Amino acid sequence: MLKAMGFEAKVYYLERLKLYETEKPYMVAFELPVNTGSTTNHSYAPFQVHMTDAQSIKDSFSLDVHGFQFEQWPTDLKPEDFDDDDTGLLTYGF
Repeated sequence: MLKAMGFEAKVYYLERLKLYETEKPYMVAFELPVNTGSTTNHSYAPFQVHMTDAQSIKDSFSLDVHGFQFEQWPTDLKPEDFDDDDTGLLTYGF
């Protein structure tokens, strides 16, 4: 079993509504004219989740076994740049 330090946090997940059996979850990313319809049919529920810093165990995961893996991507950003909205927006559009 993999062990790593972590903390508890509340994460909101899309609820499993009966509605989604006949209508896919959607969210409109632009403004709709008045009285046109809803911009989303999303409904979220909070769950307590254990969050873990995976740096020390990142090589333990593979796409074939776990459905995801960690990758290294080069960047000119420094860790503190991720706290600066202007830097992130200008560099990566987030």
